[in-house]
Amino acid sequence: MVTVSEAVRNSKRNLERFVKSFAIELASEVIQETPVDTGNLRNSWYASQQPENRDIDGLSRNAVSEIAIEAVKFKPGDVFYILNGAAYARRLEYGFSGADSLGRVYNQPPQPYVRPVANRSQQIADRVAKRFT
Repeated sequence: MVTVSEAVRNSKRNLERFVKSFAIELASEVIQETPVDTGNLRNSWYASQQPENRDIDGLSRNAVSEIAIEAVKFKPGDVFYILNGAAYARRLEYGFSGADSLGRVYNQPPQPYVRPVANRSQQIADRVAKRFT
């Protein structure tokens, strides 16, 4: 027979495992959806507790592993930012037409890779939750 306090402890442990697993799964799917030309964009993903974006390209060879390491530090209630340090990440997601700061002219159509995963976030959460029921 399980006591109430044991059930509460188990629920809290499962909630923490769910939160970490969901963050990793969500990040993994975003990384997999990221378009690849040179690999720089895909390798520029990182996790943070702060929303400010680092202006760094190609941070790692295995962004999923690095994000998973960061996810272990997070607890329910924490904000988990999955960010991309490549300067052109936003332009690929939303598209860009016009001249950049160097005067180069672009007509880049949108190539969404974050928004489709965000739209599937409930399905991802449901899939992860099944592991803990």
